[in-house]
Amino acid sequence: MSERRNRIRDIIIKAGEVARDGGCSKVYPDHLLLGMLEAEGSEVLGMLERMGVDTESLYDRIKL
Repeated sequence: MSERRNRIRDIIIKAGEVARDGGCSKVYPDHLLLGMLEAEGSEVLGMLERMGVDTESLYDRIKL
C-alpha cells in the first residue's frame, strides 16, 4: 500500500474513533477534520498552521 493510502486510512480510522468516543454511530465531516488534525504527521495540520490558523482553538471548537 502506498504511503498516501496509509495516511488516508489512518485519518479515516482516527475519524471513526473520534465519532465513537463522542457517542456517534456515523462519521461526519467534523470527525474527518478532527481525524486529520489528530493524525500523526498530518499534512493538514501543518498547512493550516502555515496559513495562520490557531489549530488548537479550531480543534477545541470542533470537539464541542
